[in-house]
Amino acid sequence: MKNSGTTIWRSAVAVTFFSIFVCGCYKSAFESHEAISPLSKIQFASINGRVNELVVFLETNTPLNTIVDTSIFDGVPKRTTVEEAKKQFGDPYLVRPLSEVGSGVLVHLYRVPKGDIGFVTVRLPEETQHQVWAFPTVSAVDKTIINESARNQLLPYLKSNVPVNIRVVRSIGWGGPIIGITTNGVNYVLLGLRDGD
Repeated sequence: MKNSGTTIWRSAVAVTFFSIFVCGCYKSAFESHEAISPLSKIQFASINGRVNELVVFLETNTPLNTIVDTSIFDGVPKRTTVEEAKKQFGDPYLVRPLSEVGSGVLVHLYRVPKGDIGFVTVRLPEETQHQVWAFPTVSAVDKTIINESARNQLLPYLKSNVPVNIRVVRSIGWGGPIIGITTNGVNYVLLGLRDGD
């Protein structure tokens, strides 16, 4: 769905996280900061003074793959189901709870050259969603957020080892990955629409 850029649904952290990915909407209560190229705007929300969500908008005509390295997902279509993954890659080497979003959600993990890829089924009240996650072996921030200017603008929002969810919105105004990041590095990347999708 295309993002209107005007509203966001927020409740518990897990629900908020999935609703961002599902609908791509933003709440007007998000505070905005000016940004410099190649970013056009940074919006953020905080709990008890700690930033927990960032929405980063790219300038017009800025390719996503010049800002975020999503090559860990190469060959994997967005929203691949658990069943489709088994047909394409065989059985996962591990199935575990997806602790990043709470109990009851399982991630089916496969090894790839740059880490692990996980396939997830999320059952929400309004729909069932199929998500693809990545857990990079090399968690250094500069290996995922590869543009130095963008990286330097985002790092000041990280204040602890508690993950901040960063949604990078493509230059067309909607779609893009979500990165779970701390002061220690990147914990996960949730695949969104890539350029050309």
